[in-house]
Amino acid sequence: RDNALIVKAGFEVSVMLGHGAEARTLFDSVRKAGPDFPSNPLYWGILDLMFGRFARYDAIVAERAAALAPEALPYFRQMGRAISGMPSPDLDRLTWAFQATLRDSACSRRCRLDFLTGLGMLGVTSPTWSPAFAPQDGPDFRLTSWYTVATGDSTAIRKTALELDRKARENVRMGWSEDTRAILAANAFLAIRDTAAALNSVRFYLDSAMARSATGRWIFCIGRNMCTSPVPLWPRTMLLRADLAAAKGSSSEAKIWYDKVLDLWSAADAEFQPVVERVRKARAALAR
Repeated sequence: RDNALIVKAGFEVSVMLGHGAEARTLFDSVRKAGPDFPSNPLYWGILDLMFGRFARYDAIVAERAAALAPEALPYFRQMGRAISGMPSPDLDRLTWAFQATLRDSACSRRCRLDFLTGLGMLGVTSPTWSPAFAPQDGPDFRLTSWYTVATGDSTAIRKTALELDRKARENVRMGWSEDTRAILAANAFLAIRDTAAALNSVRFYLDSAMARSATGRWIFCIGRNMCTSPVPLWPRTMLLRADLAAAKGSSSEAKIWYDKVLDLWSAADAEFQPVVERVRKARAALAR
């Protein structure tokens, strides 16, 4: 177990550096060295998503979904793709279809909101918020930007984005994890097409906040007792930085982050290759 903890720390650093082959080797090693750390098997499946690998995740969520309504499995599967950076246009519809099946189950209102925090973190849904939930039902920073964006009120969206960004920086100054508030801030800024502010938030996250994150700190959920750390969001956040930097004309910065993403996704599944190819083309468009 002690060895597993040491290897896990090395795995985290390798991912942060964008050393894909090294990170994958360490990830597979820590799974073998300490399969009971942590005890939640979904943890390993979700972490595997950062490499564009879906088999382990799909097998685990299929087992979890078997006890739920038929709408659960498509929702869980597409959540995995969204975490990886391949969101489906059907994810919003699948989310609310699955939510509808929970209303007559033992899943409480709070439990149902737990299923939504992952989507709030990802910022990949269409800007809708179900009338079944009022904002006060989910006073959670992971959901705040979502239901604020759904209002379409640019003033409110900017206020929320600025507050998330401010709190992220304050937490890091205090030596705490900012729990990916900077990523949420970037998502909100993008909703009002403020790409410069979004890039600043993403830069802060990757340059300062990411180092205070850890694979063992649960941040977002895709369901009740199905939570994970921010680590699976790192590659898609790196890609967002590359895309925003390229659009801004910061080609040297964009190349660095495209290269890191391509390294992490160099052994991605065939299903994920269209995303990888898009990144390759974006990188090739920049002069060496």
